[in-house]
Amino acid sequence: MTNAGVAPTVDTAEAVVRGGVVNGDLQGAVEDVQNLWNQHKVLVSAKSVTDLLDACLKSGEEFEAKRLLYFILQVFDSQRGEYVAVDDHQVRRVVASWMRDGKLERDSLVKLFEKHGFVLAFDEEGNLKE
Repeated sequence: MTNAGVAPTVDTAEAVVRGGVVNGDLQGAVEDVQNLWNQHKVLVSAKSVTDLLDACLKSGEEFEAKRLLYFILQVFDSQRGEYVAVDDHQVRRVVASWMRDGKLERDSLVKLFEKHGFVLAFDEEGNLKE
């Protein structure tokens, strides 16, 4: 797609990630989420993120779920406060929707991990504990 000069959009990113989840390529889907951001500054919706997290945890892929979670937290941090990684209205809109969604709040994430038998903990400063 990019070889033909067509830049990925949120819709194409959603389709790529959804395809990974449906086909069971969870590692590939996590990599796609990261690569779409790192290379093209395109983010998927909060629903796609939580669906991917849920699929990883259901499959026992705790490492992939935490890898995705670390990425999400880095994007949140880069888009808040004084430092902004990308000055792009669409990116800000997607990150704002993540924040409004509630499923990506720390308490909700802890519950999601616990639902599947995994422990997720944050320290007093809000950083993810190993």
